[in-house]
Amino acid sequence: MDDLEKDKENAALLSGQEYTRLIEPGYQWTTWATQKLADGKIDHNAQTGDDLLDFVNSELFPYLKKFKGKHIYFGQPGFESWKEVIDYL
Repeated sequence: MDDLEKDKENAALLSGQEYTRLIEPGYQWTTWATQKLADGKIDHNAQTGDDLLDFVNSELFPYLKKFKGKHIYFGQPGFESWKEVIDYL
């Protein structure tokens, strides 16, 4: 999903349009799974083990469940449907 949103963001940028990501920054893969410092290096003090599991179970999954059964507007330019997301993946 993160790569798909990056692709959509880049396409919008190249066409002079704006793109708003569906997933809030705190829940994007690059924020919680591959945490980096300001200089781009890996943060070796990032959440791991039980701390990471707690985040995923108590924050990430509940956040993602909010999307279930909801109609999400995809044309911004972005996704036209969930089928486009699945086909891309």
